[in-house]
Amino acid sequence: MFVGQRGKMTHGYLGKLVRSWFEKAGIDRVNVAGHSMRKTFVRIQHEVFGTRIGTLMVALNHSTEKQTLDYAGLTAEDVVKSYGNVI
Repeated sequence: MFVGQRGKMTHGYLGKLVRSWFEKAGIDRVNVAGHSMRKTFVRIQHEVFGTRIGTLMVALNHSTEKQTLDYAGLTAEDVVKSYGNVI
C-alpha cells in the first residue's frame, strides 16, 4: 500500500504504526490494527460520501453485498435510517 525507501510497507509494520498513533493520541489501542483503517475507509465512503454498497463490494473484492454490509458493521437500522436523508 505504501512504498518507502526500503520498499513496500509490511502489514505488521503498518499495524505497529497505527497502534503507536492511537497511543500518542491517548486512545485505547487494544482492538486497533492496520485493518481498522480499511474498515474505517469503507464506513466513511458509505456514510459521508454516499458510495454505494455494490461499489464498495467490488473495491473490497467481496462476493456479496451482505458480506460488505457485515464487514462495515452496517445494520438494517443503518440502511433504514439512510432512507430518511433529505435529497
